[in-house]
Amino acid sequence: MVIRPIKKLTFGTGQIAEGNLRYKIDVHTADEIQECAREFNIMGERLLERTERLETVMRELEELSVKDGLTGLFNRRFFNNKMKEEIKRAVRYHKHVSLLLMDMDDFKHYNDHNGHLQGDSLLKTVGEIIGNNIRVTDFACRYGGEEFMVILPETDSQEAEIVAERIRRAIQEHAFPYEETQPLGDVTVTMGGATCPDDSEELNELIKKADDLLYKAKREGKNKAYLF
Repeated sequence: MVIRPIKKLTFGTGQIAEGNLRYKIDVHTADEIQECAREFNIMGERLLERTERLETVMRELEELSVKDGLTGLFNRRFFNNKMKEEIKRAVRYHKHVSLLLMDMDDFKHYNDHNGHLQGDSLLKTVGEIIGNNIRVTDFACRYGGEEFMVILPETDSQEAEIVAERIRRAIQEHAFPYEETQPLGDVTVTMGGATCPDDSEELNELIKKADDLLYKAKREGKNKAYLF
């Protein structure tokens, strides 16, 4: 009668010490041992609440560290780390991974004529359009300023070109406020893209090739998507 509740108390405290904060010590002896078990159960509940709050905060902080505050897309830090992972995977398993680098056409002109608040709203909407025109397995990122990146795992250059054109067309066809003031009469983006391993197996080289194509497309009239 005495040893059994003590064993329950000892086992229960061991469970809590190991992190099983949902464990309840079940002792009904109507004495100090039952009171001690009750206090341990209360302690476990409070520790569980604090642990869950801490885990929520940690998840929020982790998300903030890889997300762009304005658009909600992944940020440049995430892009660099994720793209390196996808390159390694593509090389190891003889797959493709493509990236798309896109730049808003005449974004400074839009900002200067309509104000920074409208410019921020424009970037957020463009980010949403990009996200709505890629797969759930792809990754849309704000690379900086008015530049965006998209990671397309298991996607060759021909498939990437289809995605690029879909995004480009969706942005051009969207009805943005004040777009009639833009030099092209629309809000548009210009894109360059590259594919691993066909174009390179190095991240910086892939970015450079995509960037070169982007500026080639800019020189040739903007609102285009070029891939190697």
